[in-house]
Amino acid sequence: MDLDALYTQHGAATVPETPCPSSWGDAIRKTRQAQRRARRDGRSYRLALPWLRPVTDEMGVDPLEAWQLLTDAESEALLRGEIDSRELRAFCYCLASAKLRIQGDKPPSYTQHVTCAHCGPVWLWVGLPLTVASCPWCYNREHGLPIPRPIYAACHECSRFTPDTLNPREGLGQCSLAYRDTPHRAALPWPHSVGCRYWIQKKVQQKMRR
Repeated sequence: MDLDALYTQHGAATVPETPCPSSWGDAIRKTRQAQRRARRDGRSYRLALPWLRPVTDEMGVDPLEAWQLLTDAESEALLRGEIDSRELRAFCYCLASAKLRIQGDKPPSYTQHVTCAHCGPVWLWVGLPLTVASCPWCYNREHGLPIPRPIYAACHECSRFTPDTLNPREGLGQCSLAYRDTPHRAALPWPHSVGCRYWIQKKVQQKMRR
């Protein structure tokens, strides 16, 4: 590249003599290293596809997303054939279950009614105690994401519901959420509506504040 010609073309007579800051060199080196790493990772991903694709297609998972979640040691072990299909299938199943939970959907294997100390009644897999100190749905609760419930969760039992001041038991009241996303499209009045996936049990919230 002829820098003098470029500067002349754009109105400068000569290339400025001001040296580049030393940090620029570090940034350039880091950028080139990242580019080389990306090219290497791309080649490794293409090599790993014959192992990844059959399992990810079976579990409904994006193979690139699964590859990116593997650690360097795990991806190298996969390329060496040290991770069998059973282990890879278990990893992809956990990934698929996590995506369903984030969407507010119940994974197919979550068939047992369990009570979480923070979330209240939730669906989890068979074999767990009937009460647990925490659960995978805690992430949804902490981030305001929906949680499917194994009960008919009524608004008047929800910590997000404020009863009507004049008629607490039958009045309309108010939901603190600006949206209503209910699988049953529950109609007003809220105190007796059921099925809202953003329901949080009042008693659980009181225990948490203590």
